[in-house]
Amino acid sequence: MTTLKSANILCKVKGLYLVLLCLRLTVADVPGPCRYSMRRDHLATLSHLIDNQLKNGCSITYNFTERGNLSDACYIKAAFPQILELIDTHFRFSRSSDNGRYVEATRALIHSMYSQKCILLINEEIEIGFMQHRPGAAELSISDSQV
Repeated sequence: MTTLKSANILCKVKGLYLVLLCLRLTVADVPGPCRYSMRRDHLATLSHLIDNQLKNGCSITYNFTERGNLSDACYIKAAFPQILELIDTHFRFSRSSDNGRYVEATRALIHSMYSQKCILLINEEIEIGFMQHRPGAAELSISDSQV
């Protein structure tokens, strides 16, 4: 398998993993307004953004948190700031483009989930040190040129 194919597959897997992480929130039995904060149309938006990004190629290096033995709540709490950072730093499109609208919708969804307290912010004094020094935090490089 060529490096290009393996990088493309890895990029698609990470995108799918993001969608699956978000899907978990839509099917979980979550009480109150958080139950409706992520809907199927949000997942469709993420899917379109991932598909379009992969069609146009990507080159991303970022630190991510592996699931390891973290509970669902801790993993989501650790993953969402990283997802928001990826969106803010690597997904730059014209606001009037389809991708620009997808990015804005995804960013608004995440901020809405934080504002409704569906996802609590990380307590930096306690949790950041733990997340940075535990095994399982790793750097991932994904590179894919235009196909």
